[in-house]
Amino acid sequence: MKFVLSFCLLLPLCLLSACPAEVPPPKDDPKEKPEPDPEPDPNPITDAGPTEPPVTFDAGLTEPPFTLDAGPDVPSGALDAGGTEPQEAADAGTVEATQPDAGDASTVVVDAGRTEETPVADAGNADVVAGDAGNADVVAGDAGTATCPVGTTGDGVTCIDINECSTYNGGCDANALCTNAAVSGDAPLCECDSGYEGDGLICTDINECSTNNGGCDANALCTNAAVSGDAPACACGSGYEGDGLTCTDINECDTDNGGCPSHATCADAANAGDAPLCTCNAGYTEDAMGTCKPDALDWDVEYTNTNHSIFILDTALDGIAEIEPGDYIGVFYTRENDFSGCGAYTEWLGETTMLAAQGEEFGDVESDGGVINGLVTGGFQVGEEFHWLFWDASSGNTFSLNPIFDASSQNGNAFVPDGISLVVGFDSPHPGWVAEMTDNNHSIFLKPTAFDNWPEIESGDYVGVFFEDSASEPQCGGLVKWEGAFTQISAFGVVGSGDVDGFDEGEEFQWQVWDASADAFYEATATFAAPGQEIYAPNGVSFVENLVATP
Repeated sequence: MKFVLSFCLLLPLCLLSACPAEVPPPKDDPKEKPEPDPEPDPNPITDAGPTEPPVTFDAGLTEPPFTLDAGPDVPSGALDAGGTEPQEAADAGTVEATQPDAGDASTVVVDAGRTEETPVADAGNADVVAGDAGNADVVAGDAGTATCPVGTTGDGVTCIDINECSTYNGGCDANALCTNAAVSGDAPLCECDSGYEGDGLICTDINECSTNNGGCDANALCTNAAVSGDAPACACGSGYEGDGLTCTDINECDTDNGGCPSHATCADAANAGDAPLCTCNAGYTEDAMGTCKPDALDWDVEYTNTNHSIFILDTALDGIAEIEPGDYIGVFYTRENDFSGCGAYTEWLGETTMLAAQGEEFGDVESDGGVINGLVTGGFQVGEEFHWLFWDASSGNTFSLNPIFDASSQNGNAFVPDGISLVVGFDSPHPGWVAEMTDNNHSIFLKPTAFDNWPEIESGDYVGVFFEDSASEPQCGGLVKWEGAFTQISAFGVVGSGDVDGFDEGEEFQWQVWDASADAFYEATATFAAPGQEIYAPNGVSFVENLVATP
């Protein structure tokens, strides 16, 4: 462009000053070093045209500038539109010369032989469209500024899809499966894992038990699994048995009679899990302790606020032929002018058992219109000896046995509140007398001096009072072991019309004494403290002064 303008300015001056037809070439300035020639074109083009300069049209101007042709074999200087460096342009006659512009605009060089224009692209600033072979097209300006579209990553030339699931599970819940979107840049798909429910962004544990009881039986307890997705735990409820998936009603009566006491019938409860129904069999009545006591056994216990525990080993009655499972053991206390009271009893089942002997209970009682502390319920007094009786269920007979206590027992055969005793065996009284207890009796007291005139009789011997049965045979109506102290014998009367044999009202007492050391039986004669005390009277009381052997 600058060359064209300069030439236009110089042309008038030459015309005015009659410029010569030929301009001599400029002399080389010796002070300037010539720039090295560019490497020669391996295929130079020889100008075959006239010596007239070809016309070169600038694509940016309306009037074409003139370019001087240096003649044949001499390269013509083609000034760049920027006006800096000359280039050699060899005219091949019809060959187009394309000159890349180092500046800002393309230059079209027209050969002297042709007028076709050739665009020259600017190597520096022309826009280039770079397409990514694998993904979306990327518009790049200069070669170093290409970028990948949203959802992909790379250097702009090569872009790969970003897997959003590889970072923070793609924003899904920790208990969700993340699946990368099919279209780059779209949000991933979140789906809750097995055992969880939700939209994938938030997943909560599914409680399988909340639906259809988790698959467990309707009578089972369902417990949600600790690990989500695992099957819940099923356990049959109380009163049912099975694997939890199937539960059936348990008939408690099939095991240990349903926990019912002896001599009771067990009936399974209507509602599974409820305790079975226990009903005492005919001839038995439920007592205060929930056991079924034979109606023929008239031992009754009043339960108080203090007791003494007596344990009986399972082997304690070995060798005692009269006692077998189903018989009863009782301990009794005695009171002056009152009949013996039962402090405890239990059925013997051939296994270690326990008696809870009840002691006296004191509390507020009314007296003469006021309230005083007095005896509320009878029972053993502190230090009182236990009297042992056994009831043979098969015969209905009652007899006494002597207990043998373990040497290490805290307490022996005497009542102590909250005391403990252990019986390891029993000695059967050699007399073999058996007195059947009834609901009416006559108390006979032996004074401590009763055997002063019979020195052979000592502690450990036995005294018995007898009546005659319907066959006029003597039967024991009461007995006691002599201990050399004030002692009571309970003489038992007949029940009803002889349903249970015993003393008839007005019947005279007959006496026998057994000397244990000599294993000898004696008939005896008693002396009473007052006339009339020698005969039986229901709830009567007598005192024996002494006993001597009948001559």
